[in-house]
Amino acid sequence: MGADAHRKRGQLLAFVWPAVVGLLSTPLCLTAGFAADANGMFQVEWAGMSCGKYLGATHESDVAPYKIWFAGYLTAFNVFHDSLADILKLTDLDGLMGEVNNFCRSHPTWAFGIAAADVANTYYMAHKAQLEQP
Repeated sequence: MGADAHRKRGQLLAFVWPAVVGLLSTPLCLTAGFAADANGMFQVEWAGMSCGKYLGATHESDVAPYKIWFAGYLTAFNVFHDSLADILKLTDLDGLMGEVNNFCRSHPTWAFGIAAADVANTYYMAHKAQLEQP
């Protein structure tokens, strides 16, 4: 395949990919009503839980939902920062979860989502030059 064909293929993917993602994510938007509590109020299941509850889950080996939520948060973090390809370039998910654990031990009444945001931002700022290299 020649250079022109590769370029055209890349242009097509750049055009089609956002449309495909949008179509595939539409069912997720339609289920937003299911994210409510018994009183019909919106809740963010894992992000809104306290760090204390998260730490309790670590003792019961029930951290998978928190870890999955955090992985999704980091994906969004990557997308939000245009110059960042992968915040996990220098570590792995377990490494950053360890930082979340440390944060939560120091702030057990704070929300897990606050811990996630603080850890991601702190890590990014500390390693920004290395993370933004190609």
